[in-house]
Amino acid sequence: MKKKFSFLMAMLTMLSAAVCFTACSSDDDDDNSGGGSDAIEINGTSYRMSRIVTWEGSWKSGEGTFYVPVLKRVGNADDVLLYQFTFTSKAQPKVGDDFSKMSLTLMPLDENDDYDLIYDGDLPYKSGSAVVTSLDDSKNYTITVKFDHLTMGNDHVTYVFNGTTWLDYNFAR
Repeated sequence: MKKKFSFLMAMLTMLSAAVCFTACSSDDDDDNSGGGSDAIEINGTSYRMSRIVTWEGSWKSGEGTFYVPVLKRVGNADDVLLYQFTFTSKAQPKVGDDFSKMSLTLMPLDENDDYDLIYDGDLPYKSGSAVVTSLDDSKNYTITVKFDHLTMGNDHVTYVFNGTTWLDYNFAR
């Protein structure tokens, strides 16, 4: 038991150090050249984007993903809620592309009691748009997307996204 506890403490210490160094690094670049904000509205609630805990989107062989990680305040801490979008496209996203026209689906990995991963699965596109307004594949590896009443869902649960924000996106994969 002592060995397991020591291992757990060592792992937690390393994780804390990694988060600390990431958050305090002098090379942090908060300049997102795409003009997106650090907030997005989901189902009428405004959320701050997570910029420390995030996931990179990518495209390969006709299939792509991008992630919308937001922060939800719970007591004195922030929980990260993740929204995973998948799409199909013959090429990497470019400025002007509308993800809603690319067989877009959503898998919300949040705490919504209405959504059941097993029952609902991936939620299909219903209406609205998600247009690429800028991208940076040289240094920042970001993509800026304007969500305009992008509605994803089924008869059981619906999500509506509004706002323009930049997302981590790895163009090298």
